Amino acid sequence: TGMKRMIEGSTIKKHVEDIWGCELIQIKDKDTMPGLMHYLHQDWVQITDKELDWKDAIRYAFEPMRKVNAINNQYIEKTMQSFDNQLSYSFFGTEAAIPHADEKTLIYEEFIGFTVFQKPIQFPNGNLVHVIAPIAIRNTSKHIYAVKKLAEIVMNEENIDWIISFTNESALYQAFIERDWL
Repeated sequence: TGMKRMIEGSTIKKHVEDIWGCELIQIKDKDTMPGLMHYLHQDWVQITDKELDWKDAIRYAFEPMRKVNAINNQYIEKTMQSFDNQLSYSFFGTEAAIPHADEKTLIYEEFIGFTVFQKPIQFPNGNLVHVIAPIAIRNTSKHIYAVKKLAEIVMNEENIDWIISFTNESALYQAFIERDWL
């Protein structure tokens, strides 16, 4: 489209506050809260060229965390319910979905996953998504810095184009480290 989706810090801050229902006033710097690396393990980064419907894409994105029992199938199904609403807050920009649910009893290990779909996934609201970053958080006060960083990354068109150019998960994870994203 040529249209930049570079979002100003204040807009990202507002978007994250709307999604998580809390203010970001308490964020002073990344040294006071866990960063993205705390939640995003290398094994939870996936890249695929599969063509999937949006529900199967969400299940696929959650699979690495489900396999290690960080969450169960019920948590995954709960996250999908929010996407049936056209006004869903489960997106960062138009190309990234962040399935999550306020179901702390169904979360056994906190995480943020990161799945890159080289072929975009169409969601019910019309968004064509290249990144699904499933989130499962119990302590909703300490994850804010990591989620803000995730938003900064995926709400930038140039970053999305760069991310979807990768074909190797380890190389992508290493590139995140080199860019100081983790």
